[in-house]
Amino acid sequence: YALAGALGITKQTVSDMRKGRMLPGDELMTRIAELAGEDRELALLRLNYWRSRHGEAKATYKRMIERLGYAAGVAAFGFTALGTPSPAPAASR
Repeated sequence: YALAGALGITKQTVSDMRKGRMLPGDELMTRIAELAGEDRELALLRLNYWRSRHGEAKATYKRMIERLGYAAGVAAFGFTALGTPSPAPAASR
């Protein structure tokens, strides 16, 4: 698990994130985004989307992500290495 070493976390933490047992914290998420060459702000929005259970907060995060121009794939983030749950793509209006 080279990712664990690069992030300074345990292999078990990487495994738990891959299996969807946990989500990274804000600081870890920004480091993951940097390693993946992704936008840190977008990564944090997606993290908060994933944290939101339902309701208006989740819908608001989704709209914020879409406003950034990522409506084609709200979770197309190169996060598959961690296997984090992905939200469904935006529905057509």
